[in-house]
Amino acid sequence: MVKNKTMPSLRKKHSWLPPVLLFVGVCLLVNGIIFGLGWNAKNDDLLQPWFAPPGAFIGTVWVALFALMGASYAHLQHLPKQRCAVMGLAVLCLAYPFYTMGLQASVTGQVGTLITLVATAGLMGWVYRKDRAAALLLAPLGCWLVFASFLTASVLRLNGPVL
Repeated sequence: MVKNKTMPSLRKKHSWLPPVLLFVGVCLLVNGIIFGLGWNAKNDDLLQPWFAPPGAFIGTVWVALFALMGASYAHLQHLPKQRCAVMGLAVLCLAYPFYTMGLQASVTGQVGTLITLVATAGLMGWVYRKDRAAALLLAPLGCWLVFASFLTASVLRLNGPVL
């Protein structure tokens, strides 16, 4: 029997699963830290704009975004530099609750969100030239960061700056 070279092996077909599970697992771990330390409850004192989603929804969105980053990472097996950049972007996203001092520093949060948005857009442009699918998997992250930037700006306007 001659092996069909156009058919992917079972191993290659499922090579996306370990990176997706790794990215989602790390995201869940950080969410566990946020909830374990009670950082999510600290935001209850802040005035929120009418369009602010509940915290559980935000956490769910981040899990989905990390799954997409993991899929993008897996898709870039043939491009190690871009793959490292996706990992760096994930680390930047994971750092948010820590450099905002438990989601309390709105000014730092706004700056961090904008930096992460610029990094995402730059990475998408760089990756798009080499692997369009991997870049498009990062597009929802860019959209979410635009929304998060407006949300953080609204919280700043309602509550005043908190460094």
